[in-house]
Amino acid sequence: MIQTIKKKKSFQQIYKSGRRYFSKNLLAIYANYEDINYETKENKEKDILQKGILEKAYSIIVSKKISNKAVERNKIKRRIKEIIKLNVDEFPERKIILFFPKLSTVNMKFSELQNEIFHIYREITKK
Repeated sequence: MIQTIKKKKSFQQIYKSGRRYFSKNLLAIYANYEDINYETKENKEKDILQKGILEKAYSIIVSKKISNKAVERNKIKRRIKEIIKLNVDEFPERKIILFFPKLSTVNMKFSELQNEIFHIYREITKK
């Protein structure tokens, strides 16, 4: 099962300790669960207790720089969520991924976006 990341603290930890992969239309920041840097051992234990040990997790962050219209930002989020949902088996194991779409994703076709995400999955699993 894939879960979404919602807490600001979790975002910050992944953003700090995660690796980056730049594709043409997306930026992916990813980390293994084991690689996330916690400030203290206490914080790590607290975080694991709050969310449990998850196998897969993701989040999609669409900035207002992409579009001032919430309709367009939400469309991008819906498309990426649907691609992830339909292809749960393809999602890399024991990874947390933050997706940051670029401006060009607004006009992309669904199939092109899907190919781009699959490409990111393949690159992430190699590393």
